[in-house]
Amino acid sequence: MYHLKDPRILGLPTLASALVALGIVFSSSNQTLISLIGSLIALVPIFLLAYILYPTIVRVARKPHIAYIAILSLYYISGLLPITTYRGYIDIQQWVIVLITAIVSFCAGSLGGNRLGTNGGASTHSYRKWFGTLVLVASSLSALYIVASFGLVFFNPEARFNIPAKLSYVVEFSIPVVISNFAYQITQRKRLAPSMFALPICTLAMLFTLGYRNQPILLVMGILFALFMSTRETARFARYRLGFALMLPVFLFLFGYSYLVRTNNSVGRTLSWEETIREFQVVLPEFSLPYIPLHLAAREGMGVAEASLERADEISEHVSKPLFFFSDFLTLLPGYSLTSGRVLGMVVNGREDSSLTPSILGGLYISYGKTGVAIFFAIAGLIMARLAKAYSLHRDPRILAILSIFFVYMLELMNRGIFKPMYVFVLIIAALLFKRSPSKNRTADRTPKL
Repeated sequence: MYHLKDPRILGLPTLASALVALGIVFSSSNQTLISLIGSLIALVPIFLLAYILYPTIVRVARKPHIAYIAILSLYYISGLLPITTYRGYIDIQQWVIVLITAIVSFCAGSLGGNRLGTNGGASTHSYRKWFGTLVLVASSLSALYIVASFGLVFFNPEARFNIPAKLSYVVEFSIPVVISNFAYQITQRKRLAPSMFALPICTLAMLFTLGYRNQPILLVMGILFALFMSTRETARFARYRLGFALMLPVFLFLFGYSYLVRTNNSVGRTLSWEETIREFQVVLPEFSLPYIPLHLAAREGMGVAEASLERADEISEHVSKPLFFFSDFLTLLPGYSLTSGRVLGMVVNGREDSSLTPSILGGLYISYGKTGVAIFFAIAGLIMARLAKAYSLHRDPRILAILSIFFVYMLELMNRGIFKPMYVFVLIIAALLFKRSPSKNRTADRTPKL
């Protein structure tokens, strides 16, 4: 028998109160509140899986080609799951075949990249602090101007459509600078220091304030990727197992919450969360909020691509099919402002103020068919494998920075599906942030201790 002062007995009123509170919430008619509370329950399995599979996740994260294939598969499989009726006309069999084509080609390219040799000598690069500071100052000034002109965009998603694209580009330039700075510090220091995370946290807050969702994700993933790649001994990550297991569900909750804020405050452009549930018959809406954004994004890309393929002649009226995947580069020309996203908006939605994205498989399929998908992913796999092998041999911070940025923007392209000039700009910035050091000290043996 338990004593009345036994902590297990004293904890029962607290547990009972929590269950009563949950009962009151779930009996409420406020679907938004129900979904937010239900998200906490739905993320418990994610916490448990992250904790149990943590060693496997670390090993996979240190093999970029495997990590990318895992994320690509998760992205499209989440869209193929029948948890909503959104874009219900997509051909599941067709997308499974295209996905397998991409995976096989990427793996073949990675295998070829690993077999190719690399430069024999280890290069040493130092960080151009003045250039990084200059870019960050420009990004911060652009962010301040956006806030002063349009307010806190996170709480007013409609204002995003009024922000000049050039200002958004300058703000996003902070991402390659922060990732490169972190990559340099982590290859030079023997131990992690809290100060190394000050700049990433400040930049993350700035990006969230501006209402961005993809860019904060890219920054976080770039930092984590550089961290995993830089440490040779996987065992050293063991002490961070609980932190990682907690961080993943928190991140998914915030992602779902940002989606909720955007949908419920985007007047006339998107359905609210409650309207989405009714319109697209969301399965278990009380618990599915953290997973719905990824599902809808993947399903949107596949659906838009299929509709576009059926109306290929209409796309050709605006831009030739071979140029479609890269047509955003034309916006750099004077007087040209029609992006691929807007072309899809006009063709699929019939609206000139609409912009749609076809996801990576869709964008390549529209322009080049399955052959284009195979060639692109083979080249991407080869580049990623070459960079990973070069870093493993030379431990050069410049290679780590470029590899991290290449990896995370490949993830961004996965969702967007249309190649944009930003991908070239961020890699150029990362390359310019480093200069060959006159020092002959090799950095290959420096391994940060966690």
